[in-house]
Amino acid sequence: MTASSGHRERILLAVVGLAPQIVTETLFALIVGQPHPFVPTRLHLVTTGEGEARIRLQLLDPEEGALPAFARDYAPALLEVVERTRMDVLHDGKGRILDDITQPEEIMAAADQILDVVRQLTAGEDSALCASIAGGRKSMGFLLGYAMSLYGRPQDRLTHVLVNPPFQNHPGFFYPPRRERILFVPPDNEPISTKAARVLLTDIPFLRLRENLPAWLLQARSSFSDTIADLQGRLAPPRLVLRVPCREIECGGRNLPVPPVDFAFAWWLARHSLAHGDEARGLSWRDACPEEFLSLYRRVAAEGHLRRVRGAFLDGVEKEWFEQRVSRFNKLVKDHLGALARYCAIITIGSRPRTRYGFARELQIAIEDDASGEEP
Repeated sequence: MTASSGHRERILLAVVGLAPQIVTETLFALIVGQPHPFVPTRLHLVTTGEGEARIRLQLLDPEEGALPAFARDYAPALLEVVERTRMDVLHDGKGRILDDITQPEEIMAAADQILDVVRQLTAGEDSALCASIAGGRKSMGFLLGYAMSLYGRPQDRLTHVLVNPPFQNHPGFFYPPRRERILFVPPDNEPISTKAARVLLTDIPFLRLRENLPAWLLQARSSFSDTIADLQGRLAPPRLVLRVPCREIECGGRNLPVPPVDFAFAWWLARHSLAHGDEARGLSWRDACPEEFLSLYRRVAAEGHLRRVRGAFLDGVEKEWFEQRVSRFNKLVKDHLGALARYCAIITIGSRPRTRYGFARELQIAIEDDASGEEP
C-alpha cells in the first residue's frame, strides 16, 4: 500500500498521554480502506514522562509493540519508520521532565515546546504534516491545534480519531487487527470481537495564519505567549492603558508598574497624542513645555524627587534628558512585555531636525485617572 501524497516527506505528529493507542488508531484511519492513504515517512510524538514509558513498552517494542504489529498487518513500509520514531518529552522551565501537565506554568512550558515542534516540522517545502489532537491532556490537544493554526501550510492536516465503545479507551485495543481478536470488557468481562470496532478519522478545518507571521517567527524559536502577542499586534494593535493612581501601564492584558518619572513622561506623550491627533502627533524636545510635564509628574512623584526634576528644567527641556526618557521607557516595556513592546513603545515620528516622539497611530490609548475618570 502506498501513499497518494505527492510530498517527499509525510509526517504524523501526535500528542500522547496515557493512552498510546491513539497513534495506531490514527494510522489505521489514515491508511486502511482509504482511497488516498497517508502513509507517514516519519512519526513524531510529543508526550509526558509517564507517556514516554508507555509508548516504549506498548507501541515501540519490536516483538510486542502495537506499532510494529500494525505495520506487519497493513503497511510493511512502516516498519523502518517505526524504528526511527521521534519522541519529544515535555519538560518544565528548568528542564525537568513533566510526568503530567496540571499547573499553569507547566501548560505554558508545554505550549512553548509544542509550538517549536510544529514550527520545525512545517519548515520544509517538500513535506506534509498530519497532526492528531486525539491524545494527551485536553490542553495538549488545544495547544497543538493552536500551533497548527499559526504555522500550518495548505498541505497540512489537523485530525481527531473516534473509536466506538467499548473499544474506546479499552487497554487491550490498539486497532482492528487483520486476524480477529476477542477482548473482554469490564466489569463483567463480556467478550467482544475486534471485528465490531469502528475507527473514524475526522479532519478538523482550521484557520491558517502563517502568512501573517513575520519571517523571524518562522525561522527562530519563540515562546508561545510572544508569538501570540506578535500576531495579535499585527492583526489589531493592543490597547495601551495608563493607570495614574498606581503608576501602571497595561498592554495586551499584561500589567507593568512604571517608575514615576518614566510614567509621567509616557503620560505626557499619551495626552499629547490624544489632544492633538494625527496633525501634530508626537512631541519634540524643542517644543516641549516643562510645566506640562511637571504638572503630571507632581501627581505621581514624591516632593523631593519633584524638586530635583524641576531643577533639571532651569534651562528648559534638554535634548539629552528627553531622549534618555524615551530610551528608559522603551527598555522597561521591552524587558517586561516581550513581543508586545513593539506596539506600546515610544516611536520616532518625522525626520531630523524636526524629529518628534510619540505612540503609533494605530495604538488605542486610554488614561485612567481617579481625579477625572478615564480621559478620552
